Amino acid sequence: MIENLLDPASLNNYSNYYRTLLSISGVLLGLAFAGLIYVIQDGFSSFKFSRNMFLEYYVKFGQNLLISLAYLTIIPISALYLSIYPSLLSSLFYLFAFFFIKTLMDYYNQLGYIHTIFSEKFVPQNYGSVRSYFHFIRNLGFFRNLLLLFSIIIFVLYPVAISFYSNRSFQLTSKGLFYSTLLILLYSIYRIINFLPNLFKYTQLEIQSGSIQSNESKEDFTKEKQALKKYLESHELKELNPFETKEFLDGELRLNFFDKRKGEEAWFNIHINTSNSNVFEIHDSVCRYAYEILSLLNKSQVDINTFVLSFHINIDDMKPQTMFFRTTRS
Repeated sequence: MIENLLDPASLNNYSNYYRTLLSISGVLLGLAFAGLIYVIQDGFSSFKFSRNMFLEYYVKFGQNLLISLAYLTIIPISALYLSIYPSLLSSLFYLFAFFFIKTLMDYYNQLGYIHTIFSEKFVPQNYGSVRSYFHFIRNLGFFRNLLLLFSIIIFVLYPVAISFYSNRSFQLTSKGLFYSTLLILLYSIYRIINFLPNLFKYTQLEIQSGSIQSNESKEDFTKEKQALKKYLESHELKELNPFETKEFLDGELRLNFFDKRKGEEAWFNIHINTSNSNVFEIHDSVCRYAYEILSLLNKSQVDINTFVLSFHINIDDMKPQTMFFRTTRS
């Protein structure tokens, strides 16, 4: 059984296949560009909230698809006219493999971000960008992660295994290259077919969350701030809970987010109670905390670009102090 999988049937004439593949990939590349331009320009025109999040999803979706179609265009040309350089063909495959895996994981990461926002799952607050990246993917669940692993095995490792079984080398054989293009072709067709169904799926998700408004209604940022609050909660920002506090020097810190406040900026009040009278230490600690919060806010994908942090600091036997930050993403 394993030998049959590693030594599948081959073609007598690869040249005719690559000529046919070149014409097909050209058509698919045009369809993919047209579909992506439509979705990115007009597909979310009715969305009043969370557009960045869903546009980012289609950007990642499109990157993976276009990398696949570019491979299906470059490889046939190379196989037809540069077949005497098998090492070059192998190098092109491994270069494609790197970008394919990267864009596929970026796509799953963005999918995990959306899934986390619309579920009860979370990403620990102390996770850095790399751990958060993989945790978003993990939040998709066992079957989605299994599908990701299966995709990498089928589309990247399987052609290498076919070649290695034949010549005990990691240099791709003609048969391995043939199956890599055939599998990626089937994958690309499947992706193109899923263009509009995915758009309708996320439109329905927005409707269920109450985030679409008619063009006649006034645009506000209430729903956007609710999405931002969900994002912060998904990162275990415990002090956002009115019944929770965070340790701060020898005292405590409470965070209050005005998600019902009108306006396009996200406003946070931070109340600090401490007995520490060292104002320089307090100042530095406030700046560190502000940087952590603003870094977290900057990674959010809501349509809010201005953030306000207003610190109210109560120190024993001293006059209350304030520190104020207003900044945009840029």
